[in-house]
Amino acid sequence: MGQPEHIAAIIKSIIKNTEEKKKDIILELNDSWEEIVGESIARHTKALRVDKKTLIILTDSSVWLQELRMRHSKKIVSKLQTLYHKGTIEKVRFTIGTV
Repeated sequence: MGQPEHIAAIIKSIIKNTEEKKKDIILELNDSWEEIVGESIARHTKALRVDKKTLIILTDSSVWLQELRMRHSKKIVSKLQTLYHKGTIEKVRFTIGTV
C-alpha cells in the first residue's frame, strides 16, 4: 500500500477539482447562453461565475438588473436546473459590469 496522503494535499486537490468544474460550467453556459436565456437577455448579460450554488450573472445596466431580478430569475434558475443536476445551481444573482 502507498504512503498516506497528507490531509492538506487532499483538501487542496478537492478544491482544485471543484474550481475547475465551476470554470467548465461557466464556459458551457456562455457557449449556449442565448439558448438558455433568449436572444434579448443574452445581448445584455453573461454568466460570470458560480459562488457556492449561486450563478453570478453580469448585466450591462441597472435597468436590466432590475428587470432580470423581478421577472426572470426564477425562469433562469428553472432552466438551469433542467440542464444541470438539480443541486448545481439553486439561485442567481445579478451584478452590473461590461458584458
